[in-house]
Amino acid sequence: MKTNFSLTIPADTVIGYPRREVHRFKRERRLTTVGGSLWLVRGANGAGKSTLLKTLAGGLPTVRGGVIFSPAAPDKFFLPDTLILPDDARPLTLIKTGANRGAALTLVEKLSIPDRPFGELSWGNRRKAALGLAYSRLAPVIASGQVVIWDEPFTGLDDAGVEVVVSALAALEHSNRLIILAAHGFRSLEQLAAGVLLFPDL
Repeated sequence: MKTNFSLTIPADTVIGYPRREVHRFKRERRLTTVGGSLWLVRGANGAGKSTLLKTLAGGLPTVRGGVIFSPAAPDKFFLPDTLILPDDARPLTLIKTGANRGAALTLVEKLSIPDRPFGELSWGNRRKAALGLAYSRLAPVIASGQVVIWDEPFTGLDDAGVEVVVSALAALEHSNRLIILAAHGFRSLEQLAAGVLLFPDL
């Protein structure tokens, strides 16, 4: 059964931090979909895309107003643009403990993530590890439904890695998920997207 999703940001909602407003929405913005769909958030560096995604994910309260999802309070999964782990942590070990570890390990194999401590990984491999960890923990979201929010998931990936992740996103979209992510420059991703949200011109 397909899920009807809607996301509403009322006029005069302000996102940001207690002492720094990042963006004030001058008019109401609404996103409505039936079934799975992928929406891209585009904007210049420093425009506030990460702040917007953190707010949508519930990790950052609005300064004024609020964000309204329907169904109310959906299960959300947020992958930020950075991953911080102890230097001695082994991402592959953590991935193996995730509820969705089988699919995640397949993704890890395709992305060629080395089995090394986090502190020994290059920046690109840390980004790959972040994706593997995220995917290993997506099973509860996939089971109960709802919203996946990713901030620049392709940063640091080569072309082959990008295509692997695009395929994973397509599978999520077809499984009745609402996916909101910040990304740019990938034509294959644009072909999947139901729409583009320009920020701050939302």
